[in-house]
Amino acid sequence: AQAQAVVAATAQLLIVLPLCVRDMLAKVVLSLLCASLLGAAQPISDEDSEGCTSLLQTSTGILNRMRPKTQWEEPLSPEEVAEFEKDMRMPIKLWLGENPDLNSDYFVKFGISRGYGELVFWQGVLDVTDYVESGMYGANMWKSQPGFLGEGKGPSKTWSIEGSTITSQHLDDPSSYLPDDAYCWTFGWLKGQGLDGSLMSDKTAWDALTAQECNKIGEALAVDFPEENHTVYRHVMWNRVWPRQLGCNVVGATCAPKMTKNNLREHVYRKCLFGFAPTEMSYCYSRASLINGTGIVHHYN
Repeated sequence: AQAQAVVAATAQLLIVLPLCVRDMLAKVVLSLLCASLLGAAQPISDEDSEGCTSLLQTSTGILNRMRPKTQWEEPLSPEEVAEFEKDMRMPIKLWLGENPDLNSDYFVKFGISRGYGELVFWQGVLDVTDYVESGMYGANMWKSQPGFLGEGKGPSKTWSIEGSTITSQHLDDPSSYLPDDAYCWTFGWLKGQGLDGSLMSDKTAWDALTAQECNKIGEALAVDFPEENHTVYRHVMWNRVWPRQLGCNVVGATCAPKMTKNNLREHVYRKCLFGFAPTEMSYCYSRASLINGTGIVHHYN
């Protein structure tokens, strides 16, 4: 019993150490514990002997424990980390079916600190109830970024996607305005593209409208982007590609490949799957308008 208690306490301490250090120290500590117990001057009880014999198995079970995911807190065990990485690569629809008590917050909670920093944009999206306010906040957030040039101070650029040519006026944040202009325009979510913005103040109505929009996006993607392609890992990795690659769509650019509408649809579709596309649609509608079918102007509030 004494050996088992020592093992448990030691294992709990080892969990917080880096994996390579933990494995090495675990072997050393456990060996010393066994040697100390077996070399003791007093007689060893059968219970202690059995405890020493099962020392490694007991510690391994503790160190590599797998809690229910709804109970996960840092630090994760090695087995839990491996399970999380597996979840990152699982098709989202399949993952949602296997984890009905979890949502996108799970990936935010354990992904940002593991190199998936882009998931910071998913924080709090499922808690939004006021789409008008969230849309305005999203439209204005870029003004606080270091690269913001000032309202109406940025250059204009003309770009094309699949035969359509659009001019974005005043790209005041060069890193975000062009990608998000093309992104929102592709779905028809800018003001002036036919979306009924009056529904934004009615959460139920806006949710229903977003569901219709997401269905259209899913249908457009179905042939070229099967469901197994839609994973959180793919979402993060693709987010490191498409905004920069849209520079190849600027008129006069000679780089390749050029982005297609489906290249942009796949990004928003994963947000549809997790149920927070309504915030994305309100962001698009609040940030800019399409004028005369060929120009995009940004809203300032």
